[in-house]
Amino acid sequence: MTMILILAMLSITYSQKNTVICDIEEYFEFEQNENILDHTRINQTDIMLTNSNIYILNENLLVLNFFETPKFDGYECNKVITHPLKQIFLLACQSQTKENNSFLFAYQENGLNQYKIFGDAIYLPSVKENFEKMIMVGNSLLIPQINKILTFTTVISSTSWYLKSTPYIMDAQFLNISTLNITDFNIFSYVKDFQTYYRILISDYENGVYWIDGVQKSNNIVPYNSGKLNIRSFYIPNTARFKSAVILNASETNILFILQTYLEGSFLFEQSFTSGQLYLYSTLNKYKDWNPISSITNNQNAIFIPYQNIQKVVVINLFNIKSLKENEFKAEPNDLLISASIDNLILYFISENRLIFRSDVDALTRCTLMNYQEA
Repeated sequence: MTMILILAMLSITYSQKNTVICDIEEYFEFEQNENILDHTRINQTDIMLTNSNIYILNENLLVLNFFETPKFDGYECNKVITHPLKQIFLLACQSQTKENNSFLFAYQENGLNQYKIFGDAIYLPSVKENFEKMIMVGNSLLIPQINKILTFTTVISSTSWYLKSTPYIMDAQFLNISTLNITDFNIFSYVKDFQTYYRILISDYENGVYWIDGVQKSNNIVPYNSGKLNIRSFYIPNTARFKSAVILNASETNILFILQTYLEGSFLFEQSFTSGQLYLYSTLNKYKDWNPISSITNNQNAIFIPYQNIQKVVVINLFNIKSLKENEFKAEPNDLLISASIDNLILYFISENRLIFRSDVDALTRCTLMNYQEA
């Protein structure tokens, strides 16, 4: 309790910079042992997933409706994602013993703030490991495993849906390397000559960052080229281990990204594919000696990097991308967001400068960013 009070006082001090204004904290009347797990948005509506229910929220964090998730012995439905081309969202249910494969449910809108299961549950026999992330790109669903990223095509009719396996597996063979130990991956799209392209970054626990280029064909992602970024040429210790790489901006000729390590903090890099040079703009300092958790989140000109201590208290470092590129080689955060002791973090945007984050075990807080103009 003492630690939480200290952090709360620190948060008030930082808020005097007027870079973050938090105006709503909403506590939910959860069932016993109910826990927030994930979140997505569909039709400008927020969908919050717990281990018992799916909640439909408005922008003021008020519950408009809720309904139970499917219940199966040994399984937990713990990941949710919106299909960008269809008015449905997907719910992933994974084995808690890790002895059985995962499967997916689809939900479709069925009246105001109402959703119902659409079609049949889809079993995932090729997904052998539980996953912390899934990404939809057009009709493509990407699911990471330790040594590869699997891609599936979603095929959706008026009354049913299914997944079709594709030959596009992003693994060590595709990257032309001997081994791959994936800790995270990130995707950014850009348009050239009326064609959509994708830049993918894969973080490897020991070996740093690999990039993959993809192109959109029939609303599916098709990878066609790859390489490695030479981050070891900078003052990053050989003992560094890599947690994630998050793309801030990308084009045919360059990529701006944040690379996060487990112990040494995070780094803002830009790779020029024209010159072949990798530039280090800034080192983003950790919060004390706390451990990085969850994923880095970015929106417009703001970067959010969460850390957690042994009491599970979370502090989110908030950085301004513009200032990092201009004059801060070694940067401290512009602001902090504080959460009480929680198992996992939820943080998402409901507009360009308004965000929601999990501030307590059973609470969400809404905040507005100030003075984070787009670079």
